[in-house]
Amino acid sequence: MEIKNLNEVCMINMGQSPDSSSYNDKKEGLAFYQGNADFGEIHPTTRVWCNNPIKIAEKDDILISVRAPIGSMNIANEKCCIGRGLASIKPIDKNECNQNYLYYFLESKVPYMQSKGTGSTFKAINKGILTSLQIKLPNIREQEKISSIISKIKAQIHNKKLQIRKYDELVKSQFIEMFGNVFTQKAVHTLGDYISDKTDKVKKDYLHENIKYVDISSIDNTQNEITSYTTYKTQDRPSRAQQIVEDGDIVISTVRPNLNNVAMIKDDFENIVASTGFCVLKKNMQVNEYFIFTLVKDSRFADYLSKLTTGASYPAVSNKSVLNFKIDMPPIELQNKFAEIVKHIDKLKFRETITKLKNLCYNIFNIIQSKNLSEVKK
Repeated sequence: MEIKNLNEVCMINMGQSPDSSSYNDKKEGLAFYQGNADFGEIHPTTRVWCNNPIKIAEKDDILISVRAPIGSMNIANEKCCIGRGLASIKPIDKNECNQNYLYYFLESKVPYMQSKGTGSTFKAINKGILTSLQIKLPNIREQEKISSIISKIKAQIHNKKLQIRKYDELVKSQFIEMFGNVFTQKAVHTLGDYISDKTDKVKKDYLHENIKYVDISSIDNTQNEITSYTTYKTQDRPSRAQQIVEDGDIVISTVRPNLNNVAMIKDDFENIVASTGFCVLKKNMQVNEYFIFTLVKDSRFADYLSKLTTGASYPAVSNKSVLNFKIDMPPIELQNKFAEIVKHIDKLKFRETITKLKNLCYNIFNIIQSKNLSEVKK
């Protein structure tokens, strides 16, 4: 079995943002993808076009996010322009490296790539990190067999996600039934009238051997949950690790905000420090966190933030914009009843099954990298 650096078997094309004057919404030029915010489950969704592209990816290229967050992937379904938040990767010779095998290999390397991210504002990786990835290449038939095994596991993951979406739709319908339309510009109150973004800051006396740092890359945006974190000693934490968060707090990414980059901190995490790239809605007695969490996952809230997002290469909104969202807040008693319904539905989701299936995919490639194919076939 051959072991090669990724650049020996793949073409690696790092994105570059064109001049913002070439952006348009009139479908002139190529679809333009800037980063993870443009990604769907498999293929990206076009929101912006570019009539003067610099870096181009071809149809069926693997698109990988190289910054905020590192490692999200999609498949290009058309020729497109890619900004500096992305890279495109494809095999040089498909008889040497199977496209699906390559995709699953890259997925298995996401934790490693994230660990290599650098930058004070937000983590990113450069071409050198991608180039240095070492890939074991069995013969093409074995690659196809391995890809087939993983594809079957992926199908199970997809089915589980569909089940979770149905439960989420049930929550949304219950929300509308109980509260009607709380999203109204006629409202006299804002989210900030009821809930604060004032977190405790990390101080010198916050001494924990291992703090868990979470940023946008920690969110599984198909589940709206924190599923990963990076562990640091307090004194070694990144400069952006400034906000202490606790059970029931809600984190909303202010960088490339969308309804997927939202999560609630659960009580199975301790000593958590969040990135300053999050607006953290602090749990309090005035509102129920499950009500607020459902609200900020609504597409209407995401649309509101999208209209206030500024910046071409680093699109972001302010915490103030999040808190200025207008809302007719229902009575806390009704919010609490809704929360009990949500908790009951959450118990039916079996979200941990998805995590176990994903880990199985990663483990297959760990075996390939460290041992032999006979163990994969088992």
